[in-house]
Amino acid sequence: MTLYEAGSNTLKKSLINGNIDIALLGSLNQDDDDDRLKTFQLASTPFYVFLSSKHPLANKKGIVTIPLLDSVQPIFNINIAFRKNHVLTVEEEMLVSVLSQKDNNHQYSIIGYNK
Repeated sequence: MTLYEAGSNTLKKSLINGNIDIALLGSLNQDDDDDRLKTFQLASTPFYVFLSSKHPLANKKGIVTIPLLDSVQPIFNINIAFRKNHVLTVEEEMLVSVLSQKDNNHQYSIIGYNK
């Protein structure tokens, strides 16, 4: 198995073009459907803002909230995707299985994944 790191848009194009077989995609867009791909949500989490340790708010004790101007904040989705016509290898199936495991601390699961 060869690992390839790139942004989600590049990975999605590589999937569609057949350059890669399986990808983890991060997205703020709920309408990320492409009928050439099987995409399953692994996790969904609110969007967070991180600060540099040099930022003035980084020295505050406890949790610091920063008011964001948008009334509705986006949800960040983590998905696994592969081409509909791709048959997963044993290694890819193992990867999907590991990524889709649930435990008490995480919400990860592949919804509707069937071998």
